Formats: sequence, structure tokens, C-alpha cells
Amino acid sequence: MVPPRPKYGHVGAEVILKEGQDYVFLDAFVADRLSIGDLWRSLGEVETRDHSMELYLSNIQGKVRGGSRQVAYMVN
Repeated sequence: MVPPRPKYGHVGAEVILKEGQDYVFLDAFVADRLSIGDLWRSLGEVETRDHSMELYLSNIQGKVRGGSRQVAYMVN
């Protein structure tokens, strides 16, 4: 998620890394529609330390080693 400012924005498809084996794939159209709503819904809950490159890489490596499973996107 990026702030809703003119100089930042997601482009293209989006992959959301969930816990364990799970991930969500959103095509560009769906990702663009959902990103802003998700940002505003979770604004007070976002932890910047949860978005470090080290954490992303570790999560991806775990999915590569242990297998991965695409799951549906769900709004809480």
C-alpha cells in the first residue's frame, strides 16, 4: 500500500503475501480498485516495520521452499 498522493501509486498486478503458504493475486484492474479502499480501512493499523524488504524476501523464500497456495481476496 502506498499513500494516496500524486507521486506514488501501484502499477500493474499485485501479489499480497499472506501467512504460511497463502498469497493473493490481483490483476491490475482489481488491484487498482481495491488499493485505495484498503489503505483507508487500515490506516490506523499499518506498521511500517511489517513492510521491510527483509520481511518480504523471507516470506517469498518460505513460499518457494514450502510451497504456496493462491487464495481468494477477502475484505475483513
